[in-house]
Amino acid sequence: MSTDTTYQTQGQRYRVMQLLIVTAAREYYALRVDMPKGTPDENGGTALFNGARERLKVGTAMLGS
Repeated sequence: MSTDTTYQTQGQRYRVMQLLIVTAAREYYALRVDMPKGTPDENGGTALFNGARERLKVGTAMLGS
């Protein structure tokens, strides 16, 4: 499951991109990036999340890598 949400704390808005994975073997993995919304750091955080997600290997795909 992938989520993309926004929250606010102490007057600052944040964007959270998160990927949650549960394998057939009941292993749990989470990839999460929190970033200030509406700033250049949001672009960098989005690129970081997307790049990590593209390279992510979980379960049997991890073997031999």
